[in-house]
Amino acid sequence: MSVAASNAPAISSGAFAYFTLSTAGSFAVTTTGTPAATVSEVGALPSGLSFVPNGAGGALVSGTPTVAGTSTLALTAANGALPNATQTLTINVGQAPAFTSAASASGTTGKAFTFSVTTSGSPASTLTETGTLPKGLTFTGTTTGTAKITGTPTVGGVSTLTLTAKNSVGTTTQTFTLTIGQAPAFTSSQLLTPTINKAFTFTVTTTGSPVATLSESGALPGGLKFTANANGTATISGTVTRTAISEITISAKNSIGTTNQTLIILSEGSGGIFGFLGGL
Repeated sequence: MSVAASNAPAISSGAFAYFTLSTAGSFAVTTTGTPAATVSEVGALPSGLSFVPNGAGGALVSGTPTVAGTSTLALTAANGALPNATQTLTINVGQAPAFTSAASASGTTGKAFTFSVTTSGSPASTLTETGTLPKGLTFTGTTTGTAKITGTPTVGGVSTLTLTAKNSVGTTTQTFTLTIGQAPAFTSSQLLTPTINKAFTFTVTTTGSPVATLSESGALPGGLKFTANANGTATISGTVTRTAISEITISAKNSIGTTNQTLIILSEGSGGIFGFLGGL
């Protein structure tokens, strides 16, 4: 009668297993050795997974994981022949990235600005951006699932960026809107010179973000009117009927602040400034 030789077991499957959150999967633990080994494990399996020895020198890790992250198990294969085989099995449950920070932010020109972009997912994502940042700001991405937008903006306006978070499980994008406020400033002349009995139009213009609302106080020369527009401008128009010097105040206001400008209106005759002076 012959007796089969015994060979100590060895674990022949890999030391890493990969699953995806909320997706069914499996990983087979395999061994060599005679007789077939019994495989056992010590450690906390990821939620949703189970470890089942198959009685034929192997085991199956399977299920639908419900929590992302990394777990380690201590595997032992024993068949009576020493030494037993051991292995540390690392189980990675991956999760596609998702943005957890807001999709918009606001700042003000001339003031230091910082915004943190954050994501969830496993492994941690690499973050990048495309689009034109406001002048004075920079985007610093990392491989740890976060990024920062920092700096001191110098120009007001609205910028739209595309943020991308990528890991080994997938890629996610977010449309990010960055609004930089800027106090109003006048860009048009402070001196108006309408000619008597001739139709006159002048546009008051401003910069700033959001666009300013314009108003005026003071007495306009007879025949002229002030019309505030909805785009950060106003129109002074009409026909003056006599020589005069008038002074009015124009106010430009937005959510960042209010700026005033003194506007001088010099109504002159057809002979220009000399005609005006001769009429005094």
